Amino acid sequence: MVNIYLIYVRDAAYLHLLPAAAAEGRVRVMAFPPLGIQTLAPVLRQAGHRVRMFDTCHPHMRAQDIADAAREECPDVIALSFLSVTAYPAMKNLARTVKLANPRIPIVVGGAFASINAARILPDCPYVDHVGVGEGEELLPDYLAHLTEPEAVDGLVWRRDGTVVQNPPRADPRSGPVPLSRPGEPAHRLCRVPAARRAGRAVARSLLHDADVARVPVHLHLPRHSPRWPRGPGGTDRPRTCWARCSSSPIRATARSTSPTITSS
Repeated sequence: MVNIYLIYVRDAAYLHLLPAAAAEGRVRVMAFPPLGIQTLAPVLRQAGHRVRMFDTCHPHMRAQDIADAAREECPDVIALSFLSVTAYPAMKNLARTVKLANPRIPIVVGGAFASINAARILPDCPYVDHVGVGEGEELLPDYLAHLTEPEAVDGLVWRRDGTVVQNPPRADPRSGPVPLSRPGEPAHRLCRVPAARRAGRAVARSLLHDADVARVPVHLHLPRHSPRWPRGPGGTDRPRTCWARCSSSPIRATARSTSPTITSS
């Protein structure tokens, strides 16, 4: 079993803290949910690993908070996920803060921007040890099984004596059949979540209904314009509500004309 931190790194310009709900004692944030780490968490737990998730939109899950938690708990691996170039400076700062406080813990990064720029990130960010290229649902369990053998992990970019090494790419998950659900499980779970329909997420499609929503967002408002959702007076969408159920708690997705809002524990 490997103890791993999964951290979603955000650009602070693309989130907004809302007034606290005093009665509920919750932090309220306007942002999109971290579906990447929420999808990876059940994959790793099913493989027998221990996972703790962080989302840097939370005021108590910033770089120094994570560094302090890692110093206390000593995870085996810290995995950083970020989406685009706008979050890259925040990722570098977080990696530096965490690595200086925990120099022996390997840091691996992934995500869309990291996959495209893997060979450039390692020379530019000495605090990152490895970069995963492509879908993490298969790469990350393989990586955790070969922590001392990075050369055995397809799709991994790493350093050998200061030289950047790029392993062969992983096979395209779209080349095989895509299971929509496991035997006995309803196929409709989270079918309205965009990531569940994204091409290439072969493993995610079969596991996303088990995504860990208990610790990060639990209430989601999504704007949507669709012929199935009639327009109201003045051209605004009429609110329509659907339920996407998962094993730990439901996500309530309500279409509104406002920006997405998440309430997280």
